[in-house]
Amino acid sequence: MANFNVPPYYDDYDVDKGYYKILFRPSVAVQARELNQMQTMLQKQIERFGSHIFREGSLVLGGAFDLELDISYVKAVTIQPASTSLQSLVGKTVTGQTSGIKAFVRATEYDADNNVYVILLRYLSSSTTSDVYLNNEVVRSDDDASLGFTVTSTSATGTGSIFSIGQGVVFSKGYFLAFPSQTVIIDKYSSTPTKTIGLQVTENFATDLTDASLLDNALGSPNENAPGAHRYQINTTLTVVAYKTGYQDENFIPLMDLLNGVEETNQERSQYARIYDELAKRTFDESGDYYVKGFGYRDWE
Repeated sequence: MANFNVPPYYDDYDVDKGYYKILFRPSVAVQARELNQMQTMLQKQIERFGSHIFREGSLVLGGAFDLELDISYVKAVTIQPASTSLQSLVGKTVTGQTSGIKAFVRATEYDADNNVYVILLRYLSSSTTSDVYLNNEVVRSDDDASLGFTVTSTSATGTGSIFSIGQGVVFSKGYFLAFPSQTVIIDKYSSTPTKTIGLQVTENFATDLTDASLLDNALGSPNENAPGAHRYQINTTLTVVAYKTGYQDENFIPLMDLLNGVEETNQERSQYARIYDELAKRTFDESGDYYVKGFGYRDWE
């Protein structure tokens, strides 16, 4: 958790003092620390309730997983126009100018070691002679003919793996953090990766110097475009790390472990905290123990 008891915020809220409400008085100046402490008091209430219901790092709403271990890739030697960002190809339907094959671009990455662009895509059609793009073929976007790429001359195609998560909410650091839909490449050249996938949490302080929208937007007032309050920002970014690493990082939320392309752990379901223990206790008091695995079979003949 970020430290707010620093200039210019001076949020010296102390939980041990037992303060639960700030009582403002007429004719007395409002202090910056009072305004900040007021938010902290409310946030503490949310954090305590949330910690009773959910475990740290639990998905709360949305966040559906989509694991694609057989996604096709094609290597490109150039991108057109030359100044085009690779990311601009994502979400586009593209067509091979020689083969006529159509595909939908899911993700892109630059391979600096081999100096090629890697485009991961889902083929939507095939030709009479090929199911994949041809070597040296020019591929262009259906929406914008100037946008496209040229396939490499050798070893141009294969299969890789990607992971997507739908927009949702995760409980972390005492906050219910909303995140957008995201896709990350697990391994651009392998369909049997050994990796850990998760959300990397980053905390920032935004000011009017980094975000001009924080300037006063009171049109026509004497204070128009004047700097005002800063913002505390938390972002969650879908990330791939080495297998089973990141678990000791308080800023990393593990979602899935893959060993040779096989799921070992999957945290798509919400992970409940104290409320889960109470439900389990109630079930035990009511019904006792269960066998959770089937009985073994033996052929007596």
